[in-house]
Amino acid sequence: MSVDKESAAIVIVGSIQAQLNEVKQYLDIATALNEEHEKRVNLIEEFIEHESIGAEYNAITETQHYTLSIWLFTGKYE
Repeated sequence: MSVDKESAAIVIVGSIQAQLNEVKQYLDIATALNEEHEKRVNLIEEFIEHESIGAEYNAITETQHYTLSIWLFTGKYE
């Protein structure tokens, strides 16, 4: 039985295109997951920064000179 080369090529190309589409879907998923991971990392970094600032504020406000503490932390003297 002889197989038409053109028909065989069409089947092979179609199969390759289907596989490429599947790979593209996996890449899209991986890209989305990576973007979500980066967002989480940024949020964690912001949280750590705010916690650090909060700790500094608490240390400053535990001094006896409250107005001086506010000035040291905010730059505003009230």
